[in-house]
Amino acid sequence: MQTCGVESKHLLAGEFAAAARLSPKALRLYAEQGLLLPASVDPSTGYRLYSPDQLPRARLIGRLRRLGLPLARIGLLAD
Repeated sequence: MQTCGVESKHLLAGEFAAAARLSPKALRLYAEQGLLLPASVDPSTGYRLYSPDQLPRARLIGRLRRLGLPLARIGLLAD
């Protein structure tokens, strides 16, 4: 498991995406839509960092998306 700097419990975006069974592109889209924001962003590198605690939500969003639900509806259901 790769981690980044001080935030050793946080996963880099690519690794988090793989663990959540999402593509990095999907993860970026979900962040842009406010569905799944990074736990933090490294100020010096801009790397997006995610907490393992966010994996259940990420997996739920992915499953609902595969069922064809629109992102706005997924936001309501996931919240």
